[in-house]
Amino acid sequence: MRLYPKQYVISSQHKVYAENAQIYEWQGLSIAICKDDIEKLVIGDNYVFFGETFDFENPKLLNDQVVRSIDFSLPLQSIIKQIDKWTGYFILLIKLNDRFILLNDASSQLECYFTHDSSEINLAEQPHLLYKLLGEKYSIVSADVPLNVLNNRRNIFYKTIYQRISKLIPNHFYDFQNKQLIRFYPFQKIEKKDTSYCISEIIRILENTMISLMHRKPLVSALTSGWDSRILLACNKKNIDKIDFFTIDKIHSYSDIDVKIAKEILHRLGKRLNIFEFNKYLSNHFPQEAIFVSDYNSEIITDNFYRPHFKDKYLINGNISEVGRFYYRPLPQKLSPKDLAYIVKCEQDKYHLDIFKTWQDDFAQFKKMGYDELDFLYWEHRISNWLGSLKTIYNIYTTVISPFNNRYLLDTLFSMDKKYRDSRFPKYYKIILQKLVSELNDIPVNPMESIQKIKISKALRVYPITKALRLKFRKLH
Repeated sequence: MRLYPKQYVISSQHKVYAENAQIYEWQGLSIAICKDDIEKLVIGDNYVFFGETFDFENPKLLNDQVVRSIDFSLPLQSIIKQIDKWTGYFILLIKLNDRFILLNDASSQLECYFTHDSSEINLAEQPHLLYKLLGEKYSIVSADVPLNVLNNRRNIFYKTIYQRISKLIPNHFYDFQNKQLIRFYPFQKIEKKDTSYCISEIIRILENTMISLMHRKPLVSALTSGWDSRILLACNKKNIDKIDFFTIDKIHSYSDIDVKIAKEILHRLGKRLNIFEFNKYLSNHFPQEAIFVSDYNSEIITDNFYRPHFKDKYLINGNISEVGRFYYRPLPQKLSPKDLAYIVKCEQDKYHLDIFKTWQDDFAQFKKMGYDELDFLYWEHRISNWLGSLKTIYNIYTTVISPFNNRYLLDTLFSMDKKYRDSRFPKYYKIILQKLVSELNDIPVNPMESIQKIKISKALRVYPITKALRLKFRKLH
């Protein structure tokens, strides 16, 4: 067994041995991390932290200083309330009396798998690390897993294909003693807040998070024709000279639009755009795959492509912002488990429907508090599984940070009037851009033909009906 960057194994059952690993002992546990990641491990009397975290309230604190600023003798809810304001990717194992509690970052961007068949503590960044440590019985697949799920090794929320292994998902912690995955957020009714306050708070969080990042490493930021990258640019305007911006020229038809608009934006601000020609890289290194690359290979190739450009830097992007802006809406309020499975592109068989029904039944009480189940569907299934694996499996050598990966920030977005959080045309984004970079107002955002059609459909007030019909007749995708 060999450990690569961002990988870890923690066990109370076996002493961990691995190539390229640094081994530690703590509270009867054996801890192994990649030798490249020693500075990411912080051990206290009653906690183990692994990853990187940033505190917008104290942007000059280094990783271990942020972690040690928490009083881990407080009750669990008080600890969680402080961690809610952290951005980054991490796992946190806390010993509270005789209980071991496992937490991770707001959107599970550092993946965490654990064994649930006993009160023994076994966790790792990927399932194969667990069954290599514990034995082949932990690689046994559940009998009810459909073949397509097995082939793709797909997780549905916390459920993996393995009988004895589960995954930690956002807004939950795992209690090893009681063998329970417990939801801790949301925990109270949405408190509606003034829009101007919310927007000021969002700007403060994003600006200070970027300052915290720059305090540790140089920043590189993707810039496209879309909303998210422009918002991050706006919140970085005070320090724009310290950031390198790039656009990747890919095969996609909209790449030309991205390059053109990104060039115009930076020209106005007196900055140079780096254009990375991905197609040329593919032709030179993978000629047989230059036209089409499968999703799996594409991500590995992309990481190899990124490495020389982003070594010892943080690459920031706008992922996770979708959680706070009604990504799947508008759709009917009353949705079935079949609808939820279809929306996230899963099959509508018994295996999937049982999982989606269990999740939906659990979330029903929080709908009454004012939360939207589709926001949490995207957050707890899509973001934690798709984006989490993208960052920890495929971007092994590139550190990608999403400044929106902050539960307090997302909670602030939820407390804003829903009319400001439109997925395609978010009004709160427009207000932020007007406040911070009004000189860019005349440069269009997402001028693609498909987006313009949605804009017209919304203006004619037929978009919600159209989407509802497309859902009914399974024509959304």
